[in-house]
Amino acid sequence: LVDMGAMYAPLVQSPADLYRFVTPMFLHMDLMHLGFNMVALYSVGEVLERTLGKGSYLALYFIAGITGNAVSYAADVLLAGASTSVFGLFVAVALLAVLHKGNRSLFTQYSKGMLGVIAVNVAYTLLVPNISVSGHLGGALGGLVAMFMIPAASLRVP
Repeated sequence: LVDMGAMYAPLVQSPADLYRFVTPMFLHMDLMHLGFNMVALYSVGEVLERTLGKGSYLALYFIAGITGNAVSYAADVLLAGASTSVFGLFVAVALLAVLHKGNRSLFTQYSKGMLGVIAVNVAYTLLVPNISVSGHLGGALGGLVAMFMIPAASLRVP
């Protein structure tokens, strides 16, 4: 995975190596890792894409992923996986009830449910070895920042 572009801080030595902040979002350690991330993307991606629009959804995905990879770079850990972006998407769903002006009851339900999902995933991240705490929490931070960058007027009711 390192040869394919996983985040590994010692190999980021020049601007030509900056691709390592993007490529880890598309690499996975094993099929179970890939499966967990694909299920998570499917479960939150649809509502976010319909609510934010394709462009804002894509920006959210990349901002969260790159932020998670940057935090992992600073923590000097090996990282691969869409989990950085997924954590950002989880936070985005949790924020929908706060930021969305229309259909609050629907988004409040999504947000409440997502807080439980986030709690379980944070516990899993902290308890299972070889999972990047820095990547997951960095991705969550990226999702938070990205959601406040998206104009509230552009949020649509799905």
